[in-house]
Amino acid sequence: MKKIVWFILLLVFTIQAQAQQRNYSYKVHTPTTKYTATTVNPSTITVDYKPTIQNIEAPKPGTQTGRAELQFLKETMPEFKTTGAEVSTFNAATPTIARSISANSFNNRVPNDNDMAISNDGKIISVINSTIFVYDLNTDTTTLSISLEAFTDTLGPTGDSLSIVGSKFDPKVLYDPDEDRFIILYLNGSTFATSKIIVGFSKTNDPAAEWNLYALEGNPLNDSTWSDYPFIAINNHDLFISINTFYNGSQNNSGFAQSTFWQIDKEDGYNGNTLTTAYYHDIEFNGANLFNTTPVRGGSGNYGPQMYLLSNFAQAQTSSSFFLLTVTDRVKGGTPELVIDHRLTNIRYGLPPNARQIPRNGSQLSLFDTNDNRILGAFFENNSIQFVMNTRVPSSDLCGIYHGFINYIATTKEVTGNILSDTLDIGFPNIAYTGKSALENEAIINFNHSGPFTGAGNGVFFYDNNGNYSPLTFVKQSNFYVDVLGGAVERWGDYTGSQRKYNEPGVIWYCGYDALEISTLTQRGTPNTWISEIMSPTATSTPQSTNGSQIAEVKTFPNPSLNEEFKLEFTVETEMNLDFYLVDNKGSIITLLISERVKAGKNLFTFSTADLAKGNYHLLINNGKTTLKNEKVIKL
Repeated sequence: MKKIVWFILLLVFTIQAQAQQRNYSYKVHTPTTKYTATTVNPSTITVDYKPTIQNIEAPKPGTQTGRAELQFLKETMPEFKTTGAEVSTFNAATPTIARSISANSFNNRVPNDNDMAISNDGKIISVINSTIFVYDLNTDTTTLSISLEAFTDTLGPTGDSLSIVGSKFDPKVLYDPDEDRFIILYLNGSTFATSKIIVGFSKTNDPAAEWNLYALEGNPLNDSTWSDYPFIAINNHDLFISINTFYNGSQNNSGFAQSTFWQIDKEDGYNGNTLTTAYYHDIEFNGANLFNTTPVRGGSGNYGPQMYLLSNFAQAQTSSSFFLLTVTDRVKGGTPELVIDHRLTNIRYGLPPNARQIPRNGSQLSLFDTNDNRILGAFFENNSIQFVMNTRVPSSDLCGIYHGFINYIATTKEVTGNILSDTLDIGFPNIAYTGKSALENEAIINFNHSGPFTGAGNGVFFYDNNGNYSPLTFVKQSNFYVDVLGGAVERWGDYTGSQRKYNEPGVIWYCGYDALEISTLTQRGTPNTWISEIMSPTATSTPQSTNGSQIAEVKTFPNPSLNEEFKLEFTVETEMNLDFYLVDNKGSIITLLISERVKAGKNLFTFSTADLAKGNYHLLINNGKTTLKNEKVIKL
């Protein structure tokens, strides 16, 4: 009897402790609206007036509440210090600029809000605040250029609750390598009555052909808010759309209500079915709403069924806090829950100052708005997350880039980071994975840049597997400043796009910002979209060991594995340390089988496949820095 009482008391104490540890809360709303598809074929739309409205009058002091408050925080920042944060040496190899395209033409709308995606067969979608642009690399031709307005024409206005009236803005696009399809999203309307989220799923791998188009409610809670500032990502099963909501009449971050996100079954969208959705809201940590959540894309491909999202104190003058959000399961047929983990880093981030431009007419102050510290891009690979965002540079007070890491997600709370800087202002970064095996963590970081003697342009850093960075590589430079809004501060764009070319490991494509010439005399320009293909320095190289020795004369038997044992005979020229990793077909490490000092000459490696499920695997042989061999393992 005493044992039972003690067990009950222990259970009560355990439940109370767990409740105390869980210092976050959230709600999930299942919309009653049945989101059904409308089919649109953009290649058949023959009338497109491409309407835009851009306010070009300089704002009166105090009228842009949100921006004014943010600017005040930037100007009143105490001295920003974070020990050991700044990268001082840039000794990694330089990436290669392969191809570039001048994409969407300026259509009198700022900021650009660039994003892009590329398919395995070379079809590119580039989006800006007004236009969808499709380019075929195989024929070097533009196959579609259509406004967001015209793309949505088939949805309304209908006069009912899904009436599609209001301006179209904040487009995002991605490519799904599992389905060989595209997903596009943009927002409609900036009041609770007109706010909609337009989501399109391509029906084929041709983005100029038919799409399934949906109009989600921008105010699903019916709480007088509207949806703004989206990010999107997919995993194996679902599409995630993160949103900031604002009260009516608010703009530029004033009137913030809360950050929310949607989880949507992507197969419903591809098939044109009624969407299965969940809407996560009232996401709080220690009783306060999180501000801005960014879903984390897969590095070498999709992952799941879980999905990670990141958040931080994006508008704090300086902070060391990050939040890792995990949705545990798929929305259709699963039982997803949201788990939030607060993580601290010793590498702080600070509000970025406005970026400098070439002075107007040689003398007038000219700046680019850099917004805040929100996380702008992230990928998940090898049980770790890499992410990027704007930050203040401690040594110079210029705008720089914070490159962060959350390593070994299941076993540690550690967050680390590096601050990348230059004599120019660099900002609005994105990041894509360039590794060629599951043991590699290299990446390319793209960004916009400008300065008092350098026009608006864009460039990249390469991050290698040894934790080194390449020197800043200029991709597109101009000699012009951007002058559209008429005030001292221009909009630089709220993000840039970046994507791995999934069937070409080591290759990424990204879209950035440069200034298109209006007047050589005054150096005045307008914003332009520039798309580039960038190759990792190791993209075309043959993996070799650091001492020049290679694994030779490889024989595998039996393969497929019939007797629950895999054997590999190989020869090395000199004695070396080797690691043998077993990797699944998605590129994720299952286990380190053995780490051993291997003698020169012929060697035999064996391991049991008895505990492996039927399927295809890979055996990676690594010398600590480089993958020397990648052998396929088949279990029947």
